[in-house]
Amino acid sequence: MGRAKIMIPLALTLLTVIIGVASAVTLKFMSQDLTFSIFYLILMYGLVLGLNAGRFLLWGFLHKNYPLSFVFPLSAIFFPVILFVDIFIYDEQITLSKLIGVVLILS
Repeated sequence: MGRAKIMIPLALTLLTVIIGVASAVTLKFMSQDLTFSIFYLILMYGLVLGLNAGRFLLWGFLHKNYPLSFVFPLSAIFFPVILFVDIFIYDEQITLSKLIGVVLILS
């Protein structure tokens, strides 16, 4: 694959990871405070559904146009990214089991 042919699926796969992280962070935020109005809940669930629908369509495009053996392994970057989000945004502790899990997934 040429450099340009690698950059497009790489960028689109990273976009799916970013969308997945945004969806996960939104759901985590919603779970921390259950005093929202019904309008706010519907709006936030709509946002999560919209993000995941967009990610689903983007994955469909990637699977149709690029080799699955190239694109799918790139999506594993989601797991270390979500670990860093937990650490830096939510002040969660890094545990050995979390690190081992991420390393196993990436390997």
